[in-house]
Amino acid sequence: MKKLITALLFFSVCLPLSAQWIKPNADKFADCFLQSPDFPNILMLGKQGVSYTTDNGVTWNFSSNGMPLYPDNIVNRMFAQQFNIYAGLNSGIFQANNIPSFWNNITGVIPSNTTIKAITYVQPYLFLSTTRGIFKKNRDVGDWYYSGLIDTLCVEIMAKNGVLYEGAQYGGVKVSLDTGKTWIKRSTNIAIADNWIFSLTSNANYIFAGTSSERVYRTSDNGLNWENVSTGLPQSQFDAVYSIKALTNNFLILGTGTGIYASSNNGSNWFQFNQGLPGGSEMRSDGLILFGDYLFAGLSTGIYRRPVNELVGVLNNTSLVNNFKLGQNYPNPFNPTTKINFELRSSSFVSLKVYDIIGNEVAALVNEKKNEGSYSVAFDAGKYNLSSGVYVYKLSSNGFEDVKRMVLVK
Repeated sequence: MKKLITALLFFSVCLPLSAQWIKPNADKFADCFLQSPDFPNILMLGKQGVSYTTDNGVTWNFSSNGMPLYPDNIVNRMFAQQFNIYAGLNSGIFQANNIPSFWNNITGVIPSNTTIKAITYVQPYLFLSTTRGIFKKNRDVGDWYYSGLIDTLCVEIMAKNGVLYEGAQYGGVKVSLDTGKTWIKRSTNIAIADNWIFSLTSNANYIFAGTSSERVYRTSDNGLNWENVSTGLPQSQFDAVYSIKALTNNFLILGTGTGIYASSNNGSNWFQFNQGLPGGSEMRSDGLILFGDYLFAGLSTGIYRRPVNELVGVLNNTSLVNNFKLGQNYPNPFNPTTKINFELRSSSFVSLKVYDIIGNEVAALVNEKKNEGSYSVAFDAGKYNLSSGVYVYKLSSNGFEDVKRMVLVK
């Protein structure tokens, strides 16, 4: 995360024309990735068994000892928790304590032919989202048992601040506030066509749900209300958002059957991020991860990587600039009134404030959510008993900020 923040500070300039995804190893494929905080220099992938790399994907080593043979060893999702690494397979759940290591089968009483789709943890319990519902067990003792949605295809599960969020086939988002004892459907404003939730992620401000029909919804109130934030996505009824990752409190990246998309304003706008990918590259699983200085993507055409600073460069040069604009006030100089124009290409919360030259706020002209469109705001300096001099006004919205100067002459 520190490296990404450094990139945000130092790489917000023009992007080289040659910037694109590259394939560091021609022969590797991945359905999912994992980096454990306990093994920070190792990137793991799941596909047919588990492989790992210590050189940013140039070479990969198998680490599948203890897992069944093909076709039962397809790894759909991996999860790490306190030196425990979990792999969810088509044939059950396996656990290791190191990489490379022996994988122990901890499937226990889970019915055979149950595919593990996702894994998460709320102390002291592990949770599995599976093709037969939600399973739960104490991490250190006991066996698995049902924890809701029996005999239901559950695609995704995620925990944030002790709350569980689950996505099931045609079930929208369900939330558990009591470690899986009860589940409440919270899908207000999620369209019926999008009730199949394929992916979940979160940052400090929002929870995001990637759905069928290639759309994204976000919530800031634990799922009580959702907002469709899909501008710029294909929104095809024949595809879905299979993977979505929050890289920082503003930056997101997602993968669909039509490629990779990114956003710098919490999903309010998306742009395509496919440079260098061959035609027909599809993402059909949880195939995105930030590892060190690189983004990795597992696609139908192979594993690709791209420096994270390239994502920042593209976003700074396209998404924000194209979607927000702050105009110069007119007249300028002025006495005592002037007009400030700004443009929004999407619905967003807007702050427009005036400051004196040493940074003291003197007026809040806008502080509310605005719809897409062009706006003109009058500023009357006489209302604030301001003296002649230089003032600045600042527009802030969804990570975008711009500041301009104006001169009051009495």
